[in-house]
Amino acid sequence: MIVQASSLLEKAVSLLSRRDYSRAELQRRLQSFLRKLLREHQDTSSESFGHEEDVQKHAEQITAVLTRLEELGYLNDDRVSASTVRVGIAKGQGPQRIKAELKHKVLSTDVLHEVEDELDWFAQARQVRSRRFGDALPDTPKEKARQLRFLLYRGFTQQQALQALKINEWDE
Repeated sequence: MIVQASSLLEKAVSLLSRRDYSRAELQRRLQSFLRKLLREHQDTSSESFGHEEDVQKHAEQITAVLTRLEELGYLNDDRVSASTVRVGIAKGQGPQRIKAELKHKVLSTDVLHEVEDELDWFAQARQVRSRRFGDALPDTPKEKARQLRFLLYRGFTQQQALQALKINEWDE
């Protein structure tokens, strides 16, 4: 069974209408879509699949669809990178967490490095801490540890988290 390129294009546009995808993410989604179609077709027919040329043909179709979407401007990794960084900052995430999200989406971290020069991550960490826990600094070691774990989980570096808590690294 050969899947038509038009049905792949329709599926890709349908996915892109819901949210932006990086090229690698969309490729994975389309491959998953194809595997599902092939499995359904295999269950309903007596034909045997697994021919290497069919797999190669589908990979070429997916590549052609992705290239066409890039030409049309529907698929743009730079736009997705910038959006991921903006959304991460708005959610109160630190640079480590945003970098992990970019790597998960198989995107370049160049946009993050550009933003790092302009953004004060120490101030961002203080703002995130005070939004969650209030303006009063923690006074017990247990509460300091709790807030430190929170900031580290959010993706701030240890230095940024300690600065947000105004803790000297040599305290306690």
